[in-house]
Amino acid sequence: MWLRLSEHGNLACLTSSLVKIRKHEGQISRDEGWRRQIVDSCAGVVSYFIRQLGGNDPLADKNADKVPQFFCCIEERLDLLEVFERRRVWSEVRATYFVSSNRLIGAMRFGERLVRSGYAFPFLRKKLVGSSLAEQLAHDWINRICAES
Repeated sequence: MWLRLSEHGNLACLTSSLVKIRKHEGQISRDEGWRRQIVDSCAGVVSYFIRQLGGNDPLADKNADKVPQFFCCIEERLDLLEVFERRRVWSEVRATYFVSSNRLIGAMRFGERLVRSGYAFPFLRKKLVGSSLAEQLAHDWINRICAES
């Protein structure tokens, strides 16, 4: 929604919080280990990049048959790139910091588990330079649709 709104005007951030978000294990957004939320949010960003690249937005397409195909394509690529597994590992590693009563010990345990996970470099790279995954998926979708036409 925010990406669509940004195409029609300027957006800004408020310095004060207007709501509090309560996080708990029973949240619907945590179903399937965050899988559905990751797919849906990635699909929204990919859809934005498709529009920016001049492609037909599959989420706004009159041909509703493309919507499930689009979500399936996104989910398959995220699975192939181990995005869901990395999210699971990140949640577990992060929890080691927050359950510790001492911040220094928590940080050391966090670092140790992150390195042992084998995902330390991808996490660090993403934190430092971001990710171009959504833009790449948009290019892939446009190329796939053009190839089918």
